[in-house]
Order: sequence, then C-alpha cells, then structure tokens
Amino acid sequence: MATPVSSGHGSIDLIKPGNHKGHAIKLLMEKWGIQADEVMTFGDGGNDLEMLKLAGFGFAMENAPDYVKKAARFVAKSNNESGVLVELEKHF
Repeated sequence: MATPVSSGHGSIDLIKPGNHKGHAIKLLMEKWGIQADEVMTFGDGGNDLEMLKLAGFGFAMENAPDYVKKAARFVAKSNNESGVLVELEKHF
C-alpha cells in the first residue's frame, strides 16, 4: 500500500504510510538526542508536510502551495530567490 503525495513540478511520490521525511528526521532526532526546536526544515511540496510540522523551524518556500505553507511555522523566500540560503544566513 502506498499514499500518493505531490512532490512538486507536477510529480507524485508514492510513500509507504508512516515512512515519510518527518519519520526519518524523528528517528535521527531520537538517535542523536536532538529536540524539535533544534531542527530546521525546508519544503515546497506535499511530500514535505510531516517534516515541516515536526521541526521547530519548519519553513515552507514562498512558491509552495497554500496547504504546504499552512503546515509550516514560517515561510521563506522562493526557491528562485535563494530562500533556503537567506534563512540559513539569518540563523547562522
């Protein structure tokens, strides 16, 4: 069984339920003793929802659909405006 989710650019990812990016990040957090408020994620598609909700600093890209922006705590500039780099420079 697989769940189809948008991955941007008109593509679809098929994800086994529970095996999404958020789950992988949570496993790493547990292994390394990292708290959610120490995690920064960036996403622009439906395949990013769980990790955006999990991270203390979950950023949806400005070019993301509205439902992705609603899942994130923050919005970064678009991919074309180097949004990830802009936020990393602000925080580091």
